[in-house]
Amino acid sequence: MKSVLVWVSCALFVLIDASVAFAGPAAAAGGAHSVVLTDTGTVWTWGANGFGQLGDGTTTTRSTPTWISSITGVVAIAAGGNSTYALKTDGTIWAWGANASGQLGDGTQTTRTSPTAVTGLSNVIAIAAGSAHAIALKGDGTVWAWGSNSYGQLGDGTTTMRTAPVQVTTLGTSAVGISAHGNNSHAIKTDGTLWSWGDNFYSSVGDGTGTNRSTPVQTSNLTSVSKSAGGSGFSYAITSSGAVKAWGYGNDGEMGDGTWFSRTTPVSVSGLTSGLVVAGGDTHAVAAMADGTPRTWGGNQFGQLGDGTTTYRNSPVQPSGPTGLVAVAAGGSHSIAVSSDGRVWMWGFNTSGQLGDGTVDQRKTPTQISDAAFAWRVATPRLSPFGGSSTANMTVTVTDVTAGATIHYTTNGVNPTESDPTVASGGTIAITQTTTLKANAWLSGMPTSNTTTATYTLTVATPTLSPGTGTYTSAQTVTMTSSTSGATIRYTTDGTTPTATSTIYTAPISVTTAMTVKAVGFKTGWSSSGVGSAAYTFNYGTLAAPVFSPPPAQIGYGTTVTLSAASGATIRYTTNGSTPTSSSTIYTGPITVTGTVTIYAKAFHPDWTTSAQSGGTYTVKVSTPVFSPDAGSYAPGQAITVTNATPGAVMHYTTNGATPTASDPVITSGGTVIAGQYTLKAIAMLTGWTSSDVKTAAYTLTGPLTSYAVRTNSTFVAALKSDGTVWTFGSNSGGSLGDSSSGRSTPAMVNGLTGVTAISAGSRHVLALRTDGSVWAWGGNEAGQLGDTTTTDRSTYAAVSGLSSVTAIAAGGSFSVALKSDGSLWTWGSNANGQLGDGTVTQRTTPTHVPGLSAVASIAAGDTHTAVRTTSGAVWTWGANASGQLGDGTTTQRTSPVLVSTITATAGPWAGNAYTVAATADGSVWSWGANDSAQLGLGTVGGVHTAPSQMPTIANIATADGGQASSAAAASDGSVWTWGDNYDGEVGDGTTMTPRTTAYHLAGLSNITSVAAGYFFTVAVTSDGSVWTWGYNNVGQLGDGTVDQRIAPVKISEAGFNWKTSTPRLSYPTGTYSAIFSVVVTAVTSGAEIHYTTNGSDPTQTDPTVVSGGSVSIDQTMTFKAAAWASGMPASNVASAIYTMALPAVTLSPGTGTYVVTQQVTLANAVPSTVIRYTTDGSDPTTSSTAYGSPISIDATT
Repeated sequence: MKSVLVWVSCALFVLIDASVAFAGPAAAAGGAHSVVLTDTGTVWTWGANGFGQLGDGTTTTRSTPTWISSITGVVAIAAGGNSTYALKTDGTIWAWGANASGQLGDGTQTTRTSPTAVTGLSNVIAIAAGSAHAIALKGDGTVWAWGSNSYGQLGDGTTTMRTAPVQVTTLGTSAVGISAHGNNSHAIKTDGTLWSWGDNFYSSVGDGTGTNRSTPVQTSNLTSVSKSAGGSGFSYAITSSGAVKAWGYGNDGEMGDGTWFSRTTPVSVSGLTSGLVVAGGDTHAVAAMADGTPRTWGGNQFGQLGDGTTTYRNSPVQPSGPTGLVAVAAGGSHSIAVSSDGRVWMWGFNTSGQLGDGTVDQRKTPTQISDAAFAWRVATPRLSPFGGSSTANMTVTVTDVTAGATIHYTTNGVNPTESDPTVASGGTIAITQTTTLKANAWLSGMPTSNTTTATYTLTVATPTLSPGTGTYTSAQTVTMTSSTSGATIRYTTDGTTPTATSTIYTAPISVTTAMTVKAVGFKTGWSSSGVGSAAYTFNYGTLAAPVFSPPPAQIGYGTTVTLSAASGATIRYTTNGSTPTSSSTIYTGPITVTGTVTIYAKAFHPDWTTSAQSGGTYTVKVSTPVFSPDAGSYAPGQAITVTNATPGAVMHYTTNGATPTASDPVITSGGTVIAGQYTLKAIAMLTGWTSSDVKTAAYTLTGPLTSYAVRTNSTFVAALKSDGTVWTFGSNSGGSLGDSSSGRSTPAMVNGLTGVTAISAGSRHVLALRTDGSVWAWGGNEAGQLGDTTTTDRSTYAAVSGLSSVTAIAAGGSFSVALKSDGSLWTWGSNANGQLGDGTVTQRTTPTHVPGLSAVASIAAGDTHTAVRTTSGAVWTWGANASGQLGDGTTTQRTSPVLVSTITATAGPWAGNAYTVAATADGSVWSWGANDSAQLGLGTVGGVHTAPSQMPTIANIATADGGQASSAAAASDGSVWTWGDNYDGEVGDGTTMTPRTTAYHLAGLSNITSVAAGYFFTVAVTSDGSVWTWGYNNVGQLGDGTVDQRIAPVKISEAGFNWKTSTPRLSYPTGTYSAIFSVVVTAVTSGAEIHYTTNGSDPTQTDPTVVSGGSVSIDQTMTFKAAAWASGMPASNVASAIYTMALPAVTLSPGTGTYVVTQQVTLANAVPSTVIRYTTDGSDPTTSSTAYGSPISIDATT
């Protein structure tokens, strides 16, 4: 449907003959009023009158035709939405009704209830009216218009309202016919062309566009036009051959061409080749054919098509009844047809009496309201109520709006005559049986009214049975009554529906057994009642609930449960916890319980009330684990013993706060974990039994168990908390994070691992040393580096076979090293380069002793080499040596330890990928091995150093670590120093690409106690447990929730490993963009709330939010920042990106070249709505250069 359709702004028209101003009969219709011009020049009106549009001096609505006696000699009429117009024989126009838009043309905007002359017009031969404007055709061929002009419908080139006529000057003196509708106007010229103007939103101008026109334009594809008309947003024309054309809005079938489509230029209305006149309403059209018959099409929600339905039609249909038609009109949703001999038919909407038959009843077929010569019929009587149903006698009030009319009626379905009974207008008729009431009205000098007919159906009231449906404990006396006086009640007791031959109720009946009684009322001349029904059941009491033996409780496996109830009762039961019903399982013998089960039972008997439910749950449940000691604060190293009293039960536990499941670590009864800053949870399980309750206890420590530490050797990080728990993040190749995840960009605890005092990380595996001297490992195991006798990767930790009393550990690329308390050294894993030091190159899946060494104090493992320091300060190395990393003056691989003879160390050694670092008693730092990325910190790049060289810019280090090609150290004063490769920012100095050839002090960090250098990234932790990361971050190894490179340190936790909320990820990096885009913002911390700014300031929790995975539109240059907050966690770091918006280059087509003909050059830009400016003199365009609008013609060198 068209939007905002109300009749004060919809189309009305009067059809004007193309050659002369014609005399009546004629018809016109407004939004809800009707106008007829008789062949004697008198005007009759009826319908809505809120604006005085009926012209009778009042604003009273009329439902029958009213003669406008104040105007005579009328030759043509027109109607607007709420206004009316008349053209007199003297060539003047008179108007009345609504005038808010000046549509009465009297120079004012004053509503008029009586005819008022239109100012300044004479010699008028035709008139037409739209919704709130009017036009006139003068005898000299000029066209004049006035009223509303917001769409240019006055045709004067403006959209200015006019309260007096103005000439449509561009038409000159060539007009021979006019029409108007809605906000459109039309004129037919002497050459048969049609010119249109005004509203064109739905293309009702017909020029192939949707552009409003304030001056006349020629309607396309039309010639030999003789008449024109239109409706709300659509238009019609009749050609000299009688063909009817349509254009404009057509979604309700207004085009009549068999489609539901709108048309921008004229199309033929199906089957209409001999059209005489046509009219358009809100959504429908009416036409009269040359043979005098009507056709209608379009909207039909109120029956305005007159075909007896409310079905919309997209091609013409012929309403029955009207003949000899010479005039038609279409109102908002009603229709008028007038014959040549003065008969008038009406149909459609009628709430304002616009059909003129004296009622306000909608008519879906044509209703004749006058006989020949405009002999108006007496008003059709009104009946109130108009038909209906009742269970009691009814009273119908009969009225007729024709004063003095005599109303005759019948109740036998025959049309009334003047010999039938009468009822005064306002009188009543009693309806005492089902009746078809018909009424006609007569008045001397007027034709008899149409017949009004209504059917009244009287139905016997449904009998009531007392008492009604229920369950009773004694026989019942049942009474049947109906509120309909004189009704006969017939009943049955077998559940069937009573008929006219069923037993007659004469006295109360006795009901002693279960039955359904049904009753129906009958009365002559009435419809039989509905069925009254009552179902009676009887009950001798309530059965006792079944008895369970043993009663529901925790019982042993295989116990049998016996049920018993009253003699003759049937026990039905369920084992799924649901309430037993009459279809539940019947109890026949003892029930064996093999697992936790809920059994409910009820006793049933047909003569008794079903018992209450009894029963409950039998549990076969594992006992709850016991912790000793229980929750509390304890000294570091406190062992917690976990036990369970159920034999065979398997206990699973967690330390990460999650409820334990069968996939979590197992602890045997009597096993121990070491207390930390965590909540310990345990559950016991046994097949066929209910799992135990979850035992939960929160533990704290009175001091640290160990020091905070971080370790890496690849693209993941292992971090040791001071309470002995381990946390991991980054890639998870081989299960190196200690879980089954695909990798993590934020830290998570290695579940269940406690009492750890030291950790070390290899390329794909991790070692952990516990307080009891045992070593545990997880991750990649392709070379046996986990020491569990296999080469199978593990994502959960397991003990290294055969090791105890270990005091230090080191993880190399794919091998492992352990130092025992007796000073002996043990190695396992890959040995292709002799890195195990056992004199072979044989891989080992369990620890093997390194011979020839004792009193070892410190150990380190590189990618494929090992370095140790003894208590005497001697440094021994073995393994790969292609880069001189063994420091023995050669590049020869060693399978057994060799002495680094030129140094006596007091700290270290520390091993990188293919290099080694150590410190001496005077605080100096020495390095040797590969130097291709300046990882030795000697001030040079390149070459290999086969013997230790002193580093020039660093001293007094407490700890250090070597990575792939970069190094980091923490000095004894807590400062951090980095050197070596810096391609990905791993030095942390705010730059990339260029290596640091000497140690660089990172001034922003202090109190650092542990550092780790990985695969192009670095990690540091402070004495209070704050963690900083920087460098490469492709798999989340920096732990801030992103995969964004960081070229300076970022803090990912507050003190005590209080991990920050993950930093938001931005889907677009800083850069210059040539089109508007949306940046997707995500945070991996579950439940995090993201706030952002676009003005460069850091976000706060009062700034706008975006859900994780949501997007923000970037439509201009801005600095975009986002931060995330999660409950119980510190706020994230701020994510920031600078987005610069730049237009792409303009393209020219054709491009540069030599041509032999003039070229039309098109300029284009990929960004919509871009204003392109250009020059042709070789200078650069500026903002004041010529704006491009259409192809440029180039006919000379340019």
